[in-house]
Amino acid sequence: MSTTKDGIYGVLVGDMLGVPVEFMRREALQENPVTGPREGGSHEQPVGAWSDDGALTLALADALADGYSLERIARNFVAWWQDKKYTSHDRLFDIGQRTLLAFNELFKILESQDYEAFEYLHFEAGVNTNGNGSLMRTFPLYPFLQKKGIEENFQTIWQVSALTHPHIRSALACLVYLIFIDELVKRKGDTLDTLLVETYRAMQQRMQTFMASEQIDQEEVAAFARILDSEISIVPEPEIKTSAYVMDTLEASLWCLLNTGSYEEAVLKAVNLGHDTDTTGAVTGGLAGVLYGKDSIPDAWLEVLPKQQEIDTICSRLT
Repeated sequence: MSTTKDGIYGVLVGDMLGVPVEFMRREALQENPVTGPREGGSHEQPVGAWSDDGALTLALADALADGYSLERIARNFVAWWQDKKYTSHDRLFDIGQRTLLAFNELFKILESQDYEAFEYLHFEAGVNTNGNGSLMRTFPLYPFLQKKGIEENFQTIWQVSALTHPHIRSALACLVYLIFIDELVKRKGDTLDTLLVETYRAMQQRMQTFMASEQIDQEEVAAFARILDSEISIVPEPEIKTSAYVMDTLEASLWCLLNTGSYEEAVLKAVNLGHDTDTTGAVTGGLAGVLYGKDSIPDAWLEVLPKQQEIDTICSRLT
């Protein structure tokens, strides 16, 4: 099985599990926890539905399969927004406010054909743009950049993030995620405990080195302190937040992966934390998919996931 397919299926299934319980409080899910796919919920979606997290992951993967082009990525994003491409059931729902504003800007740039403007979006960043909407879809950059180097291509990561979330904090969160995946792949075959501990420490070291060499602002360094200066896995659950803020999602996803022992356990822990369940499930799912493989996802969960032929084609193209 390829890392690409492992990760993308991991994202989609984690997203799917979280869709029906999005916005639910943690206390309510403790009383009635998610144990597998459901239908309905706040978005009244059929069983197997993924959200914008999964759709934009597929859109990015499909664009990168033909090489790096911000114009092509933007066109795929707009195709999801306007034409329902990459959706699970040809329905559009749950677009974040920041993402919607960004898509209007992408549409204007495409209409004007001023494609160079895509390269400068990250210069328009405000700290209030640090939602989790770029982290949730960043996985396809890993197979694309794997041989080119992750840190060496931070500007690429930032430009792709900036199509919707231009602030450097969002791009650095994507970088943490991609480096963690890179270290997971390097250590496959180790015992689980050793693999996770060494992966986490290697990610910390690489990020600290990168931030120092690039002279990243101390305000941004401080934002990552719980992940990079200590062990996020030992933070008590009540202190793990699952809002739409990018740092909350990144911390929660790492916490879920590091405190479980299978794909199933990781994504169920993620969605049962409540609130932004689809994104926490998707981001955790990408990590757990790489770690445990697509074959570790329960058959009953995969059976309800739609459009698998299309998913497989995109994965094959990107691989």
